Amino acid sequence: MRDTFLAAALAITLAQSPVQAEIRTWTSANDPTKQFEGELVAASGEKITVLRADGSELTFLLGFVSGEDQAYVKEHAANLAPPVENLVYKELSSNTSRGTISSGAHYYILYAAASF
Repeated sequence: MRDTFLAAALAITLAQSPVQAEIRTWTSANDPTKQFEGELVAASGEKITVLRADGSELTFLLGFVSGEDQAYVKEHAANLAPPVENLVYKELSSNTSRGTISSGAHYYILYAAASF
């Protein structure tokens, strides 16, 4: 009975776990000697975002990477988590009567609040 419970708990945990990301070597479409290591974190249309080992994110056009990398993105794009919604921008832009707020405004609002 205990083994059955543990097996069921493990199956539920694995079913709810997000897909484990794969750190891979990305290659330039123009120069195969230019490569870097990273993990695919977002793909939207023709743009992709890769998280490098140093924590920096690179966003670029899909055409900048090799055909093999492009095939990898197309195969794995559906498994990626949806992008996080910018709730500050959404709230401020829906409640403004003087015009629109650019999507970069959240940085200035947080900067101004932190500088006092």
